[in-house]
Amino acid sequence: MPLSAPPEPRFIQSPSLPRDYLSVAETPEARVQDALEHAIGDAPLRESYTREECGGFFRGPTALAYLLLRIHAVYPEMKISGRSLRQWAASYMGAKRMGGDRAPCGLACESAAYCAVEAMLDETRAPRFREVLERLVDGDEHPHEILFGFAGILYMMRAVECRRPESVSLLATVKARIMEKMLGAGPGWTWRGRRYTGAVHGDIGILTQLLLTDPKLASNSMVRGSLQRMLSLQQPSGNWPTEASDRVYCELVQFCHGAPGFVSSLVHIERLFPDMREEVGQAIALGRECIWREGLLRKLPCLCHGVLGNSL
Repeated sequence: MPLSAPPEPRFIQSPSLPRDYLSVAETPEARVQDALEHAIGDAPLRESYTREECGGFFRGPTALAYLLLRIHAVYPEMKISGRSLRQWAASYMGAKRMGGDRAPCGLACESAAYCAVEAMLDETRAPRFREVLERLVDGDEHPHEILFGFAGILYMMRAVECRRPESVSLLATVKARIMEKMLGAGPGWTWRGRRYTGAVHGDIGILTQLLLTDPKLASNSMVRGSLQRMLSLQQPSGNWPTEASDRVYCELVQFCHGAPGFVSSLVHIERLFPDMREEVGQAIALGRECIWREGLLRKLPCLCHGVLGNSL
């Protein structure tokens, strides 16, 4: 009986010597353009998209439109096939969406994401975005994490406000209601009945979105206590466990669970805690060592649990 090939390692090992580092001759702008040409080629514009194909900011045509708008802000002169990135974004937004939401809340909520990108393209559409958010707050109970919960909605709101500052006052009341719900549920946030720690489903992701939405929360005792608890969970390896109750299992080193998501989160909120700068800085440094030691995750080329999360 022939022997089966051994499974591939979970990670692509990082080079150990500087001379082995990958060097690229192209400019960042040229590489971004090449990547976008591939993305548009792999996801050609269509007249309509099914419910299963639409996943808010997480995947699908609305996610691609948002990506194009964000990159357009950095490279406004960039064009693909003679069209600006903003024009491409508007075209993807113009396609029909068939059916309702697969995810009722969070980054994966198509209706919220669609209205958010609409508001970025046209400030007169911001009231419609607010109406969708008000229905979310008034409706069923939702989780508090990023992908399927209110933390993801906070990210959407900040994205709209960044591009359309005039919408800040329009969204203020519903934003306050969402944050009140999230703070009232803390620090025992759960997703599907389990207390996760990571950037997508867990506490560090929720804390990061709360703090970036309202930096004054850095003085909130519950928020500070939760952050200190997250820092205390870091293992000697530099990684974090998937769940707070699991102090042993730390195999997952990816954006949604583990050091990549923690490091990305801590880098963005470190400045809000000057009295904890040394402690947070040490956690970031140890987490980065863990990511470099493990390498690039040998999975899909995506952010959540793929090569992109670790490469960031």
